[in-house]
Amino acid sequence: MMDIVFPNNNENEFLDMAEKLSIKKLIFAYTEKSQIKKIKDVKTAFLCDAENVDLSRKYADFTIVKSAGNDRFSLERAKPDFMFGFEEIAQKDSLHQRASGLNQVLCSIASRNKINILFNFNIILKASEIKRALFIGRMMQNSILCKKYKVPHAFVSFAHSPKELRSPKDLESFFSLLGITQKLDVYS
Repeated sequence: MMDIVFPNNNENEFLDMAEKLSIKKLIFAYTEKSQIKKIKDVKTAFLCDAENVDLSRKYADFTIVKSAGNDRFSLERAKPDFMFGFEEIAQKDSLHQRASGLNQVLCSIASRNKINILFNFNIILKASEIKRALFIGRMMQNSILCKKYKVPHAFVSFAHSPKELRSPKDLESFFSLLGITQKLDVYS
């Protein structure tokens, strides 16, 4: 299993913790190009806006874009490697369906362009009880859409410190309860 983390000059600590937790592959994600450190056998990712995806490909192995609410441009034209944060959109759920950030149109585009959808464990870990329930429900709905439209998707910890990392079995167990399974195109 692989995981994506956001190191802050503590890459070696992440690598040590990953080894203890039996995480086979880590991707270090950065928000500024000056932070990027190339470490042998570790891939890097750059968290960027949809407008800067092409430029960001020069600095890192992968590009990550956080959902901004209107994601059709990101999925159709920018084509990042990973997208996440659909569940965090501040829309109110309607009576009959959740405002989960994904729909059949976005999933079709993501599937066609082989964009990997990520489910962020860190927001569940840090959310209040009410928000946690909302995020879990939205993740479950997005997982159903991803499976139906054959969108590559996975769950990641997005840890900002080594103590936020979780064992692959723990994450797998938690997300399997939600119906979310690993299925990535980019990094096996």
